[in-house]
Amino acid sequence: DKSNGDYLHNYGAALCSNKQTSEGIASLQQAIAIPSYPNKASSWAAIGACYAEAGNVVQAENAFHQALSLDPRNVYALYQLSNFMFNRNDVQGAKYYFDQLPGLNNLNSAALWLGIKIARQQGDAYRMSQMARVLRANFPASKERAALERGDFTL
Repeated sequence: DKSNGDYLHNYGAALCSNKQTSEGIASLQQAIAIPSYPNKASSWAAIGACYAEAGNVVQAENAFHQALSLDPRNVYALYQLSNFMFNRNDVQGAKYYFDQLPGLNNLNSAALWLGIKIARQQGDAYRMSQMARVLRANFPASKERAALERGDFTL
């Protein structure tokens, strides 16, 4: 249904997850184009995820910035932008986006791991230990916790 934003969003996200990037993005953009569709930020974040999965970092970043312009608290977009910055060795940029994420107990293991790596790069042992404590407590069986215990910060 071309007038149902939620349907178009879910269909576009499914196409993206099946590596049908251009079709998925087109469907997500159709959702965004519906004036009454309330979840435009989520659709922009999904477009960013689709571009990122396809290896198009520039387009992905642009989409995540669009998501944040509509919803500055969009956790997925904040995490992805922080991760992109970290992977570019822009630790200050990574920290900027990371610091806008919700409290540590609300983060998943991947986000906590990113925060630990940012703090490590900045030499902030206290912040690193805070996040390591939460990672160990909340995600004891995670691959991130295993990497932490090995001291393997390449994950």
